[in-house]
Amino acid sequence: MNKLKYKLYQFMQGRYGNDQLNTFLLAFAVVFNIVMALFVGSNWITATITWIPLIIFWFRFFSRKVYRRRIENNKFLGMWYKIRAPFRRTKRRFEDKSHKYYKCPKCKQVVRVPSGKGKIEITCPKCKTKFSKRT
Repeated sequence: MNKLKYKLYQFMQGRYGNDQLNTFLLAFAVVFNIVMALFVGSNWITATITWIPLIIFWFRFFSRKVYRRRIENNKFLGMWYKIRAPFRRTKRRFEDKSHKYYKCPKCKQVVRVPSGKGKIEITCPKCKTKFSKRT
């Protein structure tokens, strides 16, 4: 067993391995395959669409061009952050019970103010517009 482990270790040395983009590609292929099998059925189109991300996954996993794979992963993470950010902000707002969130009527900037203070005058930090709200 140790000999096999050592051979695998030697083989993977200098190769890229796994990252967030590879994890996404693998998860996408599995979920897409399951959804298509349940709702559409298996045909050559769904099989091809399922195999494409898997082939990319294995190519990236065994690649020796670590720098290029890292750049690809960073671009993916930048796009993924842009997709996830609005959902995380909304979740954070629902979890925050000690503050209220209001939009400035002029510039639409979201302003966070403490809740339970009664009627207060809010000054927008971006455009300096003053507006009143009940917290």
